[in-house]
Amino acid sequence: TDSVIDNNTGDLVIRGDGDDLKLIAADDILLMTQTSEVAINCIGNGAVELYHDNSKKFETTSTGVTVTGNLAAAVLGSTNTSGAGLSFADSVELRLGTGDDLKIYHSGTESWIRDVGTSNLYLDTNGSKISLISDGSEGSGSMANFIKDGAVELYHDNAKVFYTHPNGAIVKRPSGGETELGVYGCEGNDAIIILAGDDGDDNGDYFRSEEHTSELQSRV
Repeated sequence: TDSVIDNNTGDLVIRGDGDDLKLIAADDILLMTQTSEVAINCIGNGAVELYHDNSKKFETTSTGVTVTGNLAAAVLGSTNTSGAGLSFADSVELRLGTGDDLKIYHSGTESWIRDVGTSNLYLDTNGSKISLISDGSEGSGSMANFIKDGAVELYHDNAKVFYTHPNGAIVKRPSGGETELGVYGCEGNDAIIILAGDDGDDNGDYFRSEEHTSELQSRV
């Protein structure tokens, strides 16, 4: 015979030695454990629900699936996690927040992190800094560093050219020539540099240098 129903060991065993085992019902199929705990609920013309300790954790919907709790991706039985993860096709969004306020996706040509809610977008770290890099390398692709309790550093072609310090900011070419700080006025207008001391709270605190002038002029 291809099918056996057996309870000789105290357990009820349903075994099909053929190709498939089919459970067919006119409406729902319900699998329960511990007499009254739901494990799997297959609803006719509706969802398939998976439970943990009688608590629903996963269900299908007309648009996809819903997970209640945490969703973990792992390679079971191995310390090699290469290839583990969640994959999303191009333009499929990872949406976070009750109103889908944060979206992360790849358009096919560009990668996007979008805050479409009504508040702010924060980058926060418990480490020593936040870095923006290119080509997957801080050693050869530094763009900006935001150092905890320290400087903000801006780079050009992996060379630091601007950084803040406790007394202000510095523009410095690392090597190989002059350092240039340019202030350009638009067509027909002056380029003006204004310096202010003593909190700049009155005209005597201000000095300015205008186009074609090499001297600092007081506003007084």
